[in-house]
Amino acid sequence: MHEGIWYNLPRVQKETFERAFLDVWEDTVEMPAINAEVMGLTGEVMHNLLGASKWLAEFDSMTMSELNRPGTTLKIRRLSTPSTVKSGDENATNFVWFFQNKDFSWVEFGCAEETNVMSPLVSPLSSSYDIEKCYESQKWDTMEVSITDGVFELSFTSMKLTHKSTQEEMKVRRRPECARSDVNHLRTKNQVELSVTSKEFRDVRRFLFRSLKLPEIVSIKRVQNPELWAAFKKRQDEVSSDYSSDELLNIHTLFHWVEKNMVEKICSSQFEWKHQCEEVRSLCDQNVVLFRSAEFHHTSCPSPSVRDHRLLVFKVLAGKIRTASDTSHPECSTTSHPECSTEVDNEFLPDRFMKNDKRDYCLEYIVEM
Repeated sequence: MHEGIWYNLPRVQKETFERAFLDVWEDTVEMPAINAEVMGLTGEVMHNLLGASKWLAEFDSMTMSELNRPGTTLKIRRLSTPSTVKSGDENATNFVWFFQNKDFSWVEFGCAEETNVMSPLVSPLSSSYDIEKCYESQKWDTMEVSITDGVFELSFTSMKLTHKSTQEEMKVRRRPECARSDVNHLRTKNQVELSVTSKEFRDVRRFLFRSLKLPEIVSIKRVQNPELWAAFKKRQDEVSSDYSSDELLNIHTLFHWVEKNMVEKICSSQFEWKHQCEEVRSLCDQNVVLFRSAEFHHTSCPSPSVRDHRLLVFKVLAGKIRTASDTSHPECSTTSHPECSTEVDNEFLPDRFMKNDKRDYCLEYIVEM
């Protein structure tokens, strides 16, 4: 808000805010400076309002402050689709409630068996979803919540839990859920096996069904490598800053099969040309090749044993699509703001995507079948 008027943040700043806001562990986010040269009239307006410096957004107070001029503070607000407790629309937002434990970790209400939520005004509650129903009803400002440490009063106004006896306080946060959000991949380096009953597992499996015929999935593991994922998101922000606000980054989910003994190395240091089978390496002149179809090994490799291989699922920043015969786009480089492009085998319906900048892709999931 500036002088009583609400303005929409530009896309790059908005997406930077959203990625951080999805993570309940984050208190603030530093938003990139406005690049007016590539944004046209919108950029001029934002540059006049916010200048050329970076701003720090604070989620609890919903304000943002100019880093170069402490004391310059503006109100911000976040709008979303209706909550799932009020709308059955497929685009509704599922909000999740958390409290901060004594060890400063954030715990979702209803996740632990000993967590139990109570209210004399509504039926007994036991989940984040039920707290959201009480919150959205706007009938009460507080409710009682029972967790391991005792009975607390949850205030929807202050967003705090207050112990009924000791007056000890704990923070409470309400954040939107995103099943396949960046947040998961920014957690401590690890491989986390997904529960077969989770929405994330179902989403990945549904995507696999598009190119695999009735796959027998043994497990799906989420790859968490904060360094590699942060590099990928930084690259995405760099490319975004060079585009107009309406231009798409052209992000794809692509596949590659590898021998299972290579997986640990790839998770640790990134997927590279040398990790591909010999048949694929011969096609790509030291570029990484990623495939639109998870079935590629039937045609591109000598029928590897599924038992001895793992299917890798990548998030890929394709940018501008070109073929080998197209010389209108320069090759990607490692300068600060290179043009991002991807060489494909067919401009209109590509099967193979070739990349030579490893910042343009990042491993999301490992599938065992």
